[in-house]
Amino acid sequence: MKKPIRRTNNTILIAVEGYTEEAFLRHLKQIYCGRDSFVSMTVKNAKGKGPDGIVAAIKSATRTGDYNLIGAVFDGDVPISVEVERWLKTNRVATFVSTPSIEATLLAVKACKPGRTTKECKDLLTATLSGDATDESFYGKHFPEAVIERGRMSASCLNDLIIFITRKS
Repeated sequence: MKKPIRRTNNTILIAVEGYTEEAFLRHLKQIYCGRDSFVSMTVKNAKGKGPDGIVAAIKSATRTGDYNLIGAVFDGDVPISVEVERWLKTNRVATFVSTPSIEATLLAVKACKPGRTTKECKDLLTATLSGDATDESFYGKHFPEAVIERGRMSASCLNDLIIFITRKS
Protein backbone atom coordinates (compact mmCIF):
# COMPACT_ATOMS: atom_id res chain seq x y z
CA MET A 1 0.00 0.00 0.00
CA LYS A 2 1.29 3.45 -0.95
CA LYS A 3 2.01 5.99 1.73
CA PRO A 4 -0.21 9.06 1.49
CA ILE A 5 1.52 12.16 0.24
CA ARG A 6 2.32 14.39 3.18
CA ARG A 7 1.18 17.95 2.76
CA THR A 8 3.63 20.65 3.82
CA ASN A 9 2.72 23.68 5.83
CA ASN A 10 2.37 27.14 4.39
CA THR A 11 4.97 29.15 6.36
CA ILE A 12 4.17 32.74 7.23
CA LEU A 13 6.31 35.38 8.91
CA ILE A 14 4.61 38.46 10.31
CA ALA A 15 6.64 41.30 11.83
CA VAL A 16 4.89 43.69 14.21
CA GLU A 17 5.80 47.00 15.86
CA GLY A 18 5.25 46.17 19.52
CA TYR A 19 4.05 43.90 22.29
CA THR A 20 0.32 44.65 21.86
CA GLU A 21 0.45 43.63 18.20
CA GLU A 22 2.51 40.54 19.06
CA ALA A 23 0.00 39.35 21.67
CA PHE A 24 -2.93 39.97 19.30
CA LEU A 25 -1.26 38.16 16.39
CA ARG A 26 -0.48 35.18 18.63
CA HIS A 27 -4.18 35.12 19.53
CA LEU A 28 -5.12 35.15 15.83
CA LYS A 29 -2.60 32.36 15.28
CA GLN A 30 -4.39 30.26 17.93
CA ILE A 31 -7.73 30.79 16.22
CA TYR A 32 -6.81 30.54 12.53
CA CYS A 33 -3.58 28.52 12.38
CA GLY A 34 -4.43 25.32 14.23
CA ARG A 35 -2.94 21.90 13.54
CA ASP A 36 -5.40 21.14 10.74
CA SER A 37 -4.86 24.45 8.94
CA PHE A 38 -1.48 23.49 7.39
CA VAL A 39 -0.23 26.97 8.29
CA SER A 40 2.83 27.70 10.43
CA MET A 41 2.95 31.34 11.49
CA THR A 42 5.89 33.07 13.16
CA VAL A 43 5.45 36.48 14.80
CA LYS A 44 8.51 38.74 15.16
CA ASN A 45 8.41 41.82 17.38
CA ALA A 46 10.30 45.00 16.43
CA LYS A 47 9.94 46.11 20.09
CA GLY A 48 8.68 49.62 19.37
CA LYS A 49 11.34 50.55 16.82
CA GLY A 50 8.80 51.48 14.11
CA PRO A 51 9.03 50.68 10.40
CA ASP A 52 12.84 50.43 10.40
CA GLY A 53 12.65 47.94 13.27
CA ILE A 54 10.10 45.86 11.37
CA VAL A 55 12.42 45.67 8.36
CA ALA A 56 15.31 44.63 10.64
CA ALA A 57 13.11 41.94 12.25
CA ILE A 58 12.15 40.58 8.82
CA LYS A 59 15.77 40.55 7.63
CA SER A 60 16.87 38.76 10.80
CA ALA A 61 14.13 36.13 10.60
CA THR A 62 14.59 35.40 6.89
CA ARG A 63 18.32 34.82 7.40
CA THR A 64 17.53 31.74 9.49
CA GLY A 65 14.14 30.65 8.15
CA ASP A 66 12.35 30.06 4.86
CA TYR A 67 8.87 31.58 4.56
CA ASN A 68 6.26 31.31 1.80
CA LEU A 69 4.61 34.58 2.81
CA ILE A 70 5.87 37.60 4.71
CA GLY A 71 3.72 40.34 6.22
CA ALA A 72 4.24 43.44 8.34
CA VAL A 73 1.76 45.13 10.68
CA PHE A 74 2.30 48.88 11.08
CA ASP A 75 0.66 51.59 13.14
CA GLY A 76 -0.47 54.45 10.91
CA ASP A 77 0.82 57.11 13.32
CA VAL A 78 4.44 56.66 12.21
CA PRO A 79 5.07 57.40 8.52
CA ILE A 80 6.83 54.72 6.47
CA SER A 81 9.89 56.13 4.70
CA VAL A 82 10.36 55.80 0.95
CA GLU A 83 13.36 53.48 1.48
CA VAL A 84 11.37 51.16 3.77
CA GLU A 85 8.41 51.17 1.36
CA ARG A 86 10.73 50.33 -1.54
CA TRP A 87 12.38 47.51 0.43
CA LEU A 88 8.99 46.04 1.41
CA LYS A 89 7.78 46.15 -2.20
CA THR A 90 11.02 44.68 -3.60
CA ASN A 91 10.88 41.81 -1.09
CA ARG A 92 7.14 41.21 -1.63
CA VAL A 93 6.15 41.92 1.96
CA ALA A 94 2.40 42.37 2.48
CA THR A 95 1.70 45.44 4.60
CA PHE A 96 -1.19 45.96 7.01
CA VAL A 97 -1.66 49.41 8.50
CA SER A 98 -3.81 50.11 11.56
CA THR A 99 -4.78 53.77 11.60
CA PRO A 100 -3.81 55.38 13.88
CA SER A 101 -2.81 52.27 15.87
CA ILE A 102 -3.67 48.63 16.60
CA GLU A 103 -5.82 49.83 19.50
CA ALA A 104 -8.12 51.58 16.99
CA THR A 105 -8.56 48.28 15.15
CA LEU A 106 -9.33 46.47 18.40
CA LEU A 107 -11.89 49.12 19.36
CA ALA A 108 -13.53 48.85 15.92
CA VAL A 109 -13.83 45.07 16.35
CA LYS A 110 -15.64 45.66 19.65
CA ALA A 111 -17.92 48.22 17.90
CA CYS A 112 -16.49 51.10 19.96
CA LYS A 113 -15.72 54.45 18.37
CA PRO A 114 -11.92 54.76 18.25
CA GLY A 115 -10.06 57.96 19.08
CA ARG A 116 -8.25 60.07 16.52
CA THR A 117 -4.79 59.74 18.03
CA THR A 118 -2.82 56.76 19.27
CA LYS A 119 -2.94 58.05 22.85
CA GLU A 120 -6.73 58.47 22.69
CA CYS A 121 -7.10 54.93 21.34
CA LYS A 122 -4.84 53.45 24.02
CA ASP A 123 -6.72 55.33 26.76
CA LEU A 124 -10.10 54.24 25.35
CA LEU A 125 -9.01 50.60 25.12
CA THR A 126 -7.76 50.66 28.72
CA ALA A 127 -10.98 52.31 29.93
CA THR A 128 -13.26 50.00 27.92
CA LEU A 129 -11.61 46.61 28.45
CA SER A 130 -10.01 45.39 31.66
CA GLY A 131 -6.60 43.75 31.56
CA ASP A 132 -3.20 44.11 29.95
CA ALA A 133 -3.32 44.38 26.14
CA THR A 134 0.24 43.03 25.90
CA ASP A 135 -0.88 39.74 27.47
CA GLU A 136 -2.23 37.01 25.18
CA SER A 137 -4.92 36.00 27.70
CA PHE A 138 -6.46 39.49 27.34
CA TYR A 139 -7.49 38.62 23.79
CA GLY A 140 -8.87 35.21 24.72
CA LYS A 141 -11.11 36.97 27.25
CA HIS A 142 -12.23 39.98 25.19
CA PHE A 143 -11.82 38.78 21.59
CA PRO A 144 -13.06 35.20 21.18
CA GLU A 145 -13.43 33.93 17.61
CA ALA A 146 -17.11 34.92 17.41
CA VAL A 147 -16.30 38.56 18.30
CA ILE A 148 -13.45 38.70 15.79
CA GLU A 149 -15.60 37.19 13.03
CA ARG A 150 -18.43 39.61 13.78
CA GLY A 151 -16.14 42.65 13.95
CA ARG A 152 -13.66 41.93 11.19
CA MET A 153 -15.78 43.64 8.52
CA SER A 154 -15.67 46.91 10.46
CA ALA A 155 -11.87 46.72 10.67
CA SER A 156 -10.50 46.34 7.14
CA CYS A 157 -6.92 45.94 8.37
CA LEU A 158 -7.96 42.94 10.48
CA ASN A 159 -10.03 41.42 7.68
CA ASP A 160 -7.10 41.69 5.25
CA LEU A 161 -4.77 40.17 7.85
CA ILE A 162 -7.08 37.19 8.45
CA ILE A 163 -7.40 36.59 4.70
CA PHE A 164 -3.59 36.73 4.43
CA ILE A 165 -2.90 34.19 7.20
CA THR A 166 -5.61 31.75 6.11
CA ARG A 167 -4.96 31.67 2.38
CA LYS A 168 -3.38 28.66 0.77
CA SER A 169 -0.24 29.50 -1.20
